[in-house]
Amino acid sequence: MATKREQIIELAHRIAAIREQQGLLPRLEAELDTLLGGANGAQRRSGAETATEATGTVVTPILGFLAENPGRSFDAKVIAGKIGADNLSSVRSALIRLQSQGRIQRKRRGEYAAKPHAGEKAG
Repeated sequence: MATKREQIIELAHRIAAIREQQGLLPRLEAELDTLLGGANGAQRRSGAETATEATGTVVTPILGFLAENPGRSFDAKVIAGKIGADNLSSVRSALIRLQSQGRIQRKRRGEYAAKPHAGEKAG
């Protein structure tokens, strides 16, 4: 029979595994929405917010939000508010990194937008 300590450790591992699984679905949904160009974006925003909390990263929610708003540009403060991110510095860093990787476009200083899909006019 397992000791109380072993039972506690096992229960903690099971709780961590469930938390990890719950955080996975919103991240995958946000990534799918990004790939689909924002389809069902209104339904997925809460998933993007959950992904921000669950993973500590803002990249997927940023990509999802920008994909939901094609042709529009936003500054870091607005994006942070829309995705529920508390750390504005992290959002700014992620935006700069995503732009340097060619995953989003910088419209003008401090303003970022989703990259246009094939056949769309770049702004």
